[in-house]
Amino acid sequence: MQAYANSSNTPALCANACSALGYSYSGTEYADECWCGTSVPSTTATAAASDCHQACSGDKKQICGAGNRLSVVFNNNAPVFGAPLEMLGYNWWAEGCFSDSTSSRTLPHIVSLSDYGGASNLTLENGLRACSAKGYIWCGFEYGQEVYGVSEYEYFNLNTSRNLATTEDGEAAMVAAGCNYKCTGNSNQACGGSNRMMVYGNDG
Repeated sequence: MQAYANSSNTPALCANACSALGYSYSGTEYADECWCGTSVPSTTATAAASDCHQACSGDKKQICGAGNRLSVVFNNNAPVFGAPLEMLGYNWWAEGCFSDSTSSRTLPHIVSLSDYGGASNLTLENGLRACSAKGYIWCGFEYGQEVYGVSEYEYFNLNTSRNLATTEDGEAAMVAAGCNYKCTGNSNQACGGSNRMMVYGNDG
């Protein structure tokens, strides 16, 4: 069923609208349309990725299908990305979802959360505050409860081979890349995943 057609359409807005209507999945079409369903469309109906080429009416950096083409089928049970852009005098932005491992960390330093609610109460806000307190300009979230960071003067492993999806690819792409664990302190936010680190940076 169609939820709406408007000039503010994005995959995340559509996902929220479908979720509010009780549907588990959503998709965008014709740039401004939002459609909802109870299951993923059959793979036999899959079109070429290049067929979905229209920019979302609400965010020209994201793709929202095309004529008779539905894109970004979004599982509304997954968390969404809602990083604060301004905090503590810093301007934070979401960089993307990166692969990570214990033998080769994307960001090398684990960040203590003891003064910021602890691992059991992790939110994006708390994690970014903890990184700010350490003077880090890169801050990464993993497993829903871990935070890592690094300063601008230190080595960090944000190379293209690790970058699985950027914010320009859209929220659904980052969830699909594995950054789909809900933050322990806010189930509406995503805090990385299993061997997947959601990285934020600031230019403060």
